[in-house]
Amino acid sequence: MQESSYNLSAKNKKCGFSEETGKRACIIQDYGVGQINYKTIEYLKLDKKRLTTDLSYSVDAAAKVLSNFKKMYGHKEIDFWTRYNSSNKNKRLVYKRLVERYM
Repeated sequence: MQESSYNLSAKNKKCGFSEETGKRACIIQDYGVGQINYKTIEYLKLDKKRLTTDLSYSVDAAAKVLSNFKKMYGHKEIDFWTRYNSSNKNKRLVYKRLVERYM
């Protein structure tokens, strides 16, 4: 719920000024129900289109990302899952509170 309000086709974009074109430009950073970042998509070789059109694929992909965080940090951090949002400790604390509203 925190990531996409359960919206399968959710895409999070970041907009700013392009020095190349001199115009406002936007890039999509996060895709699907789990709002998986484009860098993670590339690293795990996920299909961007399927992340926003195939619910099972999107949920499984988000679970895979979360599982990777558990493998890396679960042995030393009880709240390893907050790394889904950020590696910054302060941002993770905010994210934890936001997610816990739905638990």
